[in-house]
Amino acid sequence: MRKYFLTILLISLSFSITYSQNIKYHNLSAEIFYTKINLYNNNLLLDVRTFAEYRKSRIANSVYAGDKNELIRITKSLDKNNPILVYCSNGERSLTVCNILTSELNFKNVYNLKYGLLEWQNIGYVLDKTKIKKNYFFNKK
Repeated sequence: MRKYFLTILLISLSFSITYSQNIKYHNLSAEIFYTKINLYNNNLLLDVRTFAEYRKSRIANSVYAGDKNELIRITKSLDKNNPILVYCSNGERSLTVCNILTSELNFKNVYNLKYGLLEWQNIGYVLDKTKIKKNYFFNKK
């Protein structure tokens, strides 16, 4: 029984080590994400929700990057070591964007808000609710 347990433990550890080596971005709690936002002067804060969601509310100073073309346009001239902080509503879409940023676009310092704006708001952090005009996004291109 003990050998069986040790074998299972070793297999589990080898999978977790392999899995962690493939992850190139950091999942952060809202508290640490908030700290990172305020820590770096040169960070890029990306909101990857729909534009309708972005218009209603967002983390202050975030940039809309809800589709891949917009993401590429925004990041194409950035240094690959520039910190990029990414969030969405619940942490799902932002994972996809973090994978694109690290695997396809080769950024080195990418941070994901693990549970998205749900956790951000539950903790009590404020959102910017300044209204954005419908044509705001289209005038930025």
